[in-house]
Amino acid sequence: MNLSWTFGKKIAVGFALSFVLMAMIGLLAFRSINTLSNTSQVVAHTHLVLERLADVLNVLQDAEIGGRGYIITGDDSFLQPYQNAETKILTVVKDLRVLIADNPAQQKRLTQAEPIITAKMALTKRYIEMRKARETETVIKLVQAGEGQRLMDELRQIFGAMEQEERSLLKQRAAEVEAAVNNSTVSITLGTLVCLLIVSAAGIIITRSLT
Repeated sequence: MNLSWTFGKKIAVGFALSFVLMAMIGLLAFRSINTLSNTSQVVAHTHLVLERLADVLNVLQDAEIGGRGYIITGDDSFLQPYQNAETKILTVVKDLRVLIADNPAQQKRLTQAEPIITAKMALTKRYIEMRKARETETVIKLVQAGEGQRLMDELRQIFGAMEQEERSLLKQRAAEVEAAVNNSTVSITLGTLVCLLIVSAAGIIITRSLT
């Protein structure tokens, strides 16, 4: 009776350990998948921020190109890019503000950029109105003075800093993903090997006991 109890206990302990290890492996796999899912969402969010940063500069460049085209030619068709930009710029900046709401440093930079964006659009509008008033020579001289270019340079500097931070975060998150995957792979592999050893040992004990 005592030998039978010992044999049963060995089997029970062996399979219990195997079950615990398998549960731990499953938990590690779940945590790994969850980490990858969360990080992939953050990475996608970072890419979206980078896209919006580029969108703001592109919209301002469209406004500038349209404005200069009209100043040079007087052709109303060149006003369309400016008018589209005038409608779109507020929406793009607002979207960017929402996307970086969790980053105080980026919020601060955008706050610095917003008055410059407003000044840039106002300057282009002023040039267009002067051209409509047939003050062509005056407005061309103002354009050549480079105020618009100076404003764009300031914006590119601020947005360059914002882009650099986002890319730094992207690199950091990629490293975190790699570390999480490596740790999970090692843990799951070791856990599986130990589980196989325990099951094999239990099989050997059963075989010997039956023999």
